[in-house]
Amino acid sequence: MTLLVTAMLPALLAALLAAPLALLPDAGPEHAAPAAPSVSPAATGSVDPAGTRVDFPGAGGIVLHGLVLTPPTAAAWHRGPGLVPIPGAGPRQDTRSRELAPLRWYESTWFQAVATLLCLTGFAGYALTGAVRRIRGRSRPDALPRAARWAAATGTAALLGGLGYLLFLVVTAAMFPGPVLFGRPVAWLAVQLLALVALGSAVVAAGTALRRRAALATAPGLDRARLGALLPAAALFTPWALSWGLLLP
Repeated sequence: MTLLVTAMLPALLAALLAAPLALLPDAGPEHAAPAAPSVSPAATGSVDPAGTRVDFPGAGGIVLHGLVLTPPTAAAWHRGPGLVPIPGAGPRQDTRSRELAPLRWYESTWFQAVATLLCLTGFAGYALTGAVRRIRGRSRPDALPRAARWAAATGTAALLGGLGYLLFLVVTAAMFPGPVLFGRPVAWLAVQLLALVALGSAVVAAGTALRRRAALATAPGLDRARLGALLPAAALFTPWALSWGLLLP
């Protein structure tokens, strides 16, 4: 008896597993999924499409190049043409680019930082100490050249005005340069004029100081120090102004 049950157990398990499948509506062989039909590539429009080169004019005179892919069969027109950019077909460059020239010594970062600090100290220091002396009611020594005051005032204005205008252009992305005269912004022309007046006044002050060197020897030490700081600042201001184009026509 035991042997009979053991022999029939596989058949019973197979019948139990086949019974749920027989209840499904598509379980029969007549409901089997049909085989996928064989479709040729030409019927689906998957053959190589025809290409047409086109050019697209852009802003700034830039011309982009591309390739329009047209379906070769009428059955594939519902997909519409496609645009494929051509690799490396960007703006063409007719001339070879040149490497940037190395900065001159007066265009380096360290020189700009040091020169700006020393020039501002010499120009503004002379003007501020003179203003403090007038507030205290002290008279100006006759040995000091009058042109030194002009050099100090215009040099300070040229330094602060030039740097301030350049900073304004950077912040506004140069969208508002202001009125233009002779092809240059009026504000920049004013800074150039201040720079020229500062250097001219410094040259006159140096010449006057040489003629009055005997009188300057008896002047107070503070006044001699003021003039001694102003004239080197004016000399250093020359390459600084050249690097920023303040002395260029």
